[in-house]
Amino acid sequence: MVAGLLADLQDLQAREFTADVPVDLEPYGLTVPQVIVTLKGTATNIVAQLLLGGLDGAGLQYAKLATEPFVYAVDAALAEQLPTHPPALFARRLATLEAGQVTRLVLERAGERTVLERDADQTWKLLEPTSGVLDVDGLQALVNALVEIRAVEFLPDSPAEPVACGLDNPALTIAATTAEKNYVLKIGFTADGETYCAWWSDPESLFMVSAATVATLQKTVLQVVPPPAALPAEPPPAAP
Repeated sequence: MVAGLLADLQDLQAREFTADVPVDLEPYGLTVPQVIVTLKGTATNIVAQLLLGGLDGAGLQYAKLATEPFVYAVDAALAEQLPTHPPALFARRLATLEAGQVTRLVLERAGERTVLERDADQTWKLLEPTSGVLDVDGLQALVNALVEIRAVEFLPDSPAEPVACGLDNPALTIAATTAEKNYVLKIGFTADGETYCAWWSDPESLFMVSAATVATLQKTVLQVVPPPAALPAEPPPAAP
């Protein structure tokens, strides 16, 4: 999205020349601009600053560069494409880690907790529960699904302790540890059956994830340590 936004700014052209050196910018909505787009170079060097104000009678938007007195009218579609909150600029793929970097996993679902750790020989070990058979293929599928998780839509608020969308009591929590840091994914509830509310820790993001992705995560979590097979029922005692 960032590349597309920069391309739109680079191709921006004035549709009309509105005013040369206006005494008052208020009629153009530029005294307090609706949007200020600042382009920076290295360090804090400001390359350009674009001010977007109100609309004219033809549906164009007043604009001016901060360093020039002239007022122009530009296509109003530019302002509509600008994100209203920073997470909208994030890449759809959330994780900045690769599957091979994960050394520890903590899975929490339906009151059950599973802890797995990879040793120096790159062999995964089951730490919790203390009994069970680890499905290595299922574990690898889970790690692959986690690092490839993508947002369908970013939500504007991203609290440090998420309580919205069922995230105060998540249906699934996956904590992944690398040599450098910890990452946490929380899955909340769904409102429409097609997407789920979710939270990712780094970069901190509140977003919607597809139901298909959640189904894959839930399935692979269950594959990691399959529940023990039910014992056959004892035959009824023989009649005396």
